[in-house]
Amino acid sequence: MILIAGDSWGCGEISRGMSSVLHTGLEQYIVNENINSINVSQFGGSNSEAYNKIKTFLEIKDKINITEPITKILIFQTEWFRDFHGFRHPYPFENYCNYIFKHEYFNKDKVISSWYYRLSRLAQEHSVNMYLIGGSSDTIFLDKFSIEYPGLHIACQSMTNLIVNGNHRINDPVYGVSVDLFEEFSASDVSILESLIDDFNKAENRLNVWKDNPDYFWPDGSHPNRLGHKILFDFLKSTGVIHEHC
Repeated sequence: MILIAGDSWGCGEISRGMSSVLHTGLEQYIVNENINSINVSQFGGSNSEAYNKIKTFLEIKDKINITEPITKILIFQTEWFRDFHGFRHPYPFENYCNYIFKHEYFNKDKVISSWYYRLSRLAQEHSVNMYLIGGSSDTIFLDKFSIEYPGLHIACQSMTNLIVNGNHRINDPVYGVSVDLFEEFSASDVSILESLIDDFNKAENRLNVWKDNPDYFWPDGSHPNRLGHKILFDFLKSTGVIHEHC
């Protein structure tokens, strides 16, 4: 059995306005292979929320009469700053943006790595392999990633790059696409502003990639549709991440 976790990218094809799921994407293709699957992804979810859902499920699955073992866990990575209180309930929004970027901006690699370490410990504790998929946020990529984070693997560094360019690897990962956060931020620190502008440009470019490829990012323009998920599924199958013995 495969467990899927993450934000709305893990939910599948999303309707315009994010009012419903039109096709469960990767989950449906896995089920079509006669592989049992459980999906705990949620709209607007954060990386920490995905971790907590995985942890809770692994701890209680026997109590809810799920006896089939979880052979692997697929996790869609999302934007790092969603882990901070206030992302969905700003107070006010401008103050939240300034706090995040002034106090945590240069720690984003640390925030992401900390999440990887937590997943790695959980994978080892439950003897299950976990596979990261770059969704609304690309993943990092290290040649010795699974040595640094035992039990955790990069299955697809960038789903967007895989769909559009046929290659899951990306030289300059995009860790956030919420351009409204960047637009609200103000600072006098030149070094912060330079990095901020770079990330803002990458976010805008990523949004334009989705807009320019409606065949795969339709109907809402910010999530891959069933065709995009089929590309991901075929890729994961070709690399052996998904196979008949899952």
